[in-house]
Amino acid sequence: MLIIDGYDISKYAAESQFTFLNVANSDGFWELDSDCVVFGQKSFAGGSKARISPGTSYILGPIDAISGILKLLEANYTCSADNLGQLNCNCNENYPDFVFQLSGVQFKIKSAGYLQKVDEYCHPTFGYSTVTNTWILGDTFLRRFYTLYDKAKRSQLYIKLC
Repeated sequence: MLIIDGYDISKYAAESQFTFLNVANSDGFWELDSDCVVFGQKSFAGGSKARISPGTSYILGPIDAISGILKLLEANYTCSADNLGQLNCNCNENYPDFVFQLSGVQFKIKSAGYLQKVDEYCHPTFGYSTVTNTWILGDTFLRRFYTLYDKAKRSQLYIKLC
């Protein structure tokens, strides 16, 4: 079904699955507060911003946070990372969740959502952001949720996929 200039919530999910978030339109980006990002048991980059970017393929984050996450993968999951961020390991291991707390609401991405197997390597679908203290949430994040943008009310509606 294609609906232009509107939406029918009943087509997506039960009402209890709706999460409304207020966003700012900063420099043409839909921007939220990123309270924290948790990978496994470690928290990264509290007090930063998160930009929703349907035109970006990966999740991009602050250099220190992404470097820390890659080190956690390498240290705790018997992986070795080369300079391209390839992980020489089994993609099916029980990797930790990537959890984004945005404006007080948690959004979880399982390892199958952020690791992509190519040949014998796992490639993380996240990388470094060049925007200071900002996470760029691209398709790796967005494909896990239905996302509706309401420009008139300056809010955003996420509906968790079932």
